[in-house]
Amino acid sequence: MADIINFLLLISVMCLVLGVGLSVPFGKMLAVATQYQLVLRGLMANFVIVPCVFTLALRAMPLSPDVVIGLLVLAAVPVAALALPFVGMGQGDVPYAVGLTLIVAFLSLPLTPLILALSLPPNEAGLHIDTLKILQTLLTAQVIPLGVGMTIRHLQPMWAEKLLQFLPKLARIGVVFTLSLITVTQARQMVDLGLLPYLASLFFIIVCVLIGDVM
Repeated sequence: MADIINFLLLISVMCLVLGVGLSVPFGKMLAVATQYQLVLRGLMANFVIVPCVFTLALRAMPLSPDVVIGLLVLAAVPVAALALPFVGMGQGDVPYAVGLTLIVAFLSLPLTPLILALSLPPNEAGLHIDTLKILQTLLTAQVIPLGVGMTIRHLQPMWAEKLLQFLPKLARIGVVFTLSLITVTQARQMVDLGLLPYLASLFFIIVCVLIGDVM
């Protein structure tokens, strides 16, 4: 069952990201590379500020080791495929988000293990990070769908407009459905965690949004 849910979620996320790619011209995305200061701020936020804030804050929180490790991994792997559609929904700068996401995705391969080695508790510092698995996930869930979407928009703009009429809606339905399945199948484990991990997660979400706004 877990494998089926993971597969459905992956397909839904790929369709969401494909929809983002269908709406972004190559030219606008490539122009992001010339916005040096803005890109540098994004990289600083993802690879320096957020991991440092998580590491320092988690030392003061009475959370179980598993929860601490999970949150530190989230902080050290700054690639969220679902972020791109939310940028579009929030009327944000989608080409910048796409360009930064691609840059961050590939930089995370060497930097994520380094960040985890520095931030994990001493007894967990040897946690194995499967770099090839990270690369596979990045390519499958983000890079390839983005590339396919932008290619379709460049070569067949009419097809892109037709796909945009229904693909993002179907993808959002798929994400909500699979997340609901995860909630139902993992309800016992989620309840057993208690309230504090969810409050900590909410706190870090707000902190990350504020960091992103400032940077």
